Amino acid sequence: MVRRGNETNGLGPVERVLGDVGNANKNGPLCIITAGIHGNEPAGIVALRRVLSRLTRHSSTMIPLHGRFLALSGNRGGLTRGVRYVDEDMNRVWSAERVAALRASGAERDNAEMSEQRDLLVHIERAITVSPARVTHLDLHSTSGAGPPFTVIAGPDSSRAAANNLAVPLLLGLEDVIEGTLIEYLGGLGHAAVLIEGGQNEADSTIDHHEAAVWLTLLQSGVVKAADVPHLDGARSKLLDGARGL
Repeated sequence: MVRRGNETNGLGPVERVLGDVGNANKNGPLCIITAGIHGNEPAGIVALRRVLSRLTRHSSTMIPLHGRFLALSGNRGGLTRGVRYVDEDMNRVWSAERVAALRASGAERDNAEMSEQRDLLVHIERAITVSPARVTHLDLHSTSGAGPPFTVIAGPDSSRAAANNLAVPLLLGLEDVIEGTLIEYLGGLGHAAVLIEGGQNEADSTIDHHEAAVWLTLLQSGVVKAADVPHLDGARSKLLDGARGL
């Protein structure tokens, strides 16, 4: 279980780029997975580290990649403190208007989350510029109370296909109620964009759900092949079991 205290959540230093593996080219698929947009939701960071560890093992056991996988952390300041946010909710600042205002303003006027957003935006846009052909985005979240995993989507029809690949309930319409999410921004650019709520913030099962979702999204995006995904059936079963009965 990930323990969260007043000043640390046990994650240690959290880099912006948790991992950047595979081949970056304009014709290959790009899978961007973000975690920790809310600082009190550390499970996605742990899950991404698990997957990246498996992908970067010794060359004799390395999984072949057929595209690029970029794993990014969100609110590093919030993650360090174990709080949802420092100055404002970082998953409400991605409307076209807010992004335009951020570009037009100087960094010296940034609050904590604006500074995080500015840096995260640089990494996302740089990756999309290099690999624009097929982009899939998955944003890993969790909830304060216990609950089953579910997804929310934004953007094109490909977002629904990416969400259905995870085989957990898909909540439609929530994206119209909650504005300024990161998936709204990337979906608005025409990319497949899915948010998954994996379960309770600090539960071990949430880490497992997120890890499974990462593998399945890497598969669906074309970055890895089914034959190379470790314990593929187990990954599907974890998400199915988490949402069983719904």
